[in-house]
Amino acid sequence: GLVTDTYPYDSQYRIAMGQGCPDTSGCDSAYYGFFNQVYGAARQLRRYENPPGTSNFFTWYAPGRTWNILYHPPALVNGQWVDQ
Repeated sequence: GLVTDTYPYDSQYRIAMGQGCPDTSGCDSAYYGFFNQVYGAARQLRRYENPPGTSNFFTWYAPGRTWNILYHPPALVNGQWVDQ
């Protein structure tokens, strides 16, 4: 991807981390730009590190457990089990 590409397109910087780009619709332009992408990704990772009960965001993906991560569209692939 972007890290190894010797001549990246502007669009690769615009949605570098996939922030604001849900599986179910197009990307939200409020998240466009390399700074917004990296900042948003770092903020998301900070949310994931919160211990259960300390945040309203993503506490159901607690560390030390295994979760089934579903793909989109689900008809093509059921998912993959990953350890957090």
